[in-house]
Amino acid sequence: TGTHLIDPFSFLDFGDRAVRLEGVLQIGSGSVSLLAGSLHMAATGSIVGSGLSTRGGTLDIDVLGDALLEGSGSGIDLRGAPGGALAIEAGGMIVSTRALTASGRVSSPQGGTITLRAGDSVLVDAALDVRAESSLGASGSLSVDAGHDVRLASVDATGGTEGAGAVEITAGRDVRV
Repeated sequence: TGTHLIDPFSFLDFGDRAVRLEGVLQIGSGSVSLLAGSLHMAATGSIVGSGLSTRGGTLDIDVLGDALLEGSGSGIDLRGAPGGALAIEAGGMIVSTRALTASGRVSSPQGGTITLRAGDSVLVDAALDVRAESSLGASGSLSVDAGHDVRLASVDATGGTEGAGAVEITAGRDVRV
């Protein structure tokens, strides 16, 4: 619980233990890696690495089991100038009812990137946002790869005059966007 400032270039290694996040991790515009057996972000938890005039943070999450982000609103916010980068790799499922954002701010010409890879399914019932908020910018990219199903509620990879971003989805079974 509470708010925790994480130093840039930190590697949070929990081994094969389950991690339950109930507070806020602030990673700034740095790069942070998290390794765990599983991740459960409670409705009160979030990870923030955004800035108005600085680059969005870079966050790599690697879990052996499932990554579960529950609740509503923003779960991971890596907006910046340019947008940040989020990668979640799970041996099991990635399930989120929280928004995942790596968009570029109005002051930036570039959106960010989101990469989701799961051995099982990727189910996101909230927004995935890699857009460029600037009318002159180029969007970022979204890549989703699942061993089973992919279900995405909302994807925003819009860009300005430099164009929309790339969206790549690979699944072993069904895809629903």
